[in-house]
Amino acid sequence: MVAFASPLFIVGYPRSGTTLLQAVLGSHSEVSLSQDPRLLHGLIAAGLGPHDSVTLADRTRVLLEMSKIKICRRHLAGLPGEVVVRFLTEPGELSFGDAYELLLPRDEQTAVWGEKGVSTVFYLEQLAGLYPRAAFVHILRDPRAAILSHYRKRMAGARAVEPPLEPKAIRFVAGGALRWRAWLLALRRSRVAADRVVEVRYEDLVRGPEEEIRRLCATIGLSFEPRMVERASWAADSGVSIEGSRAEAHRKLTEEIDPTRAEAAAGLPPWARQIIERELESELREVGYLDEQDGPDAAVEAVDAELRRARPALERALRRELAWRLGCPESDPAVADLVAPSLPPGVPA
Repeated sequence: MVAFASPLFIVGYPRSGTTLLQAVLGSHSEVSLSQDPRLLHGLIAAGLGPHDSVTLADRTRVLLEMSKIKICRRHLAGLPGEVVVRFLTEPGELSFGDAYELLLPRDEQTAVWGEKGVSTVFYLEQLAGLYPRAAFVHILRDPRAAILSHYRKRMAGARAVEPPLEPKAIRFVAGGALRWRAWLLALRRSRVAADRVVEVRYEDLVRGPEEEIRRLCATIGLSFEPRMVERASWAADSGVSIEGSRAEAHRKLTEEIDPTRAEAAAGLPPWARQIIERELESELREVGYLDEQDGPDAAVEAVDAELRRARPALERALRRELAWRLGCPESDPAVADLVAPSLPPGVPA
């Protein structure tokens, strides 16, 4: 096992518990974590790589390019003015790592710093090169539950509703399955040594928070603190915002951890479960979310017909998103490497 140190990066598919994990780890007295600043995405979008430097003359352009990414722009807008001035005026050249750290201010009193980011999984290889002793914590959640949670957030105003059997919902669920696989492939194909990545199961975290947090702390070299399982510490000390535009998405952080959230996938209607299990059957079995005796539900013709119609659009959308996150053309092999066929063998094109 690698002897970990700073920085600490929390990665995972959206709606998989990355924010809950940030709240838990960020409430530790020795940890300072930023909430999805998208700085890495912004720097790469500005045309910079891990081995590049930022000249004094180029820094205004870099900031403008980074600001084109909405979440990164929000992070930059919230920085103290003196941080931005220092970035723009620091003499000489800034390395990629220097630029990243300068724009990620942290509590200097803490020993461990880092960030939670849903895009960070696409940059693990670059980060491992920059920070040889970094800790990468990957939170994994049953994709059936994660996709349902994402649907409710995006399509139903965070209400606990069941997706209706209609084309829009079918496409959302199928697209979510493709995206989940792309995130998993990005992690696996990053060429980061397996002992550099610590996995946490969302279901284990909500069923037995203290036991799982103690295990995680021991693995990454932190002492366990009781405050890490105290809800009152999460908003006050973790760096997680539960106000403003993020309030609805993170409202559960104002509540005690509910172990029944481990069974959230039960809220999926059979047709949606069928899409995900047929698309991701091998991955679900591999990571333990589908038992050997279980299998996808029987096909629903209306679903298959819509999937056949939607197939080209789903693949194009995924390629566009991946190219945007990776900062490369859609034709780049790195994009193709993360895109698998959008339909399982049982659904004819």
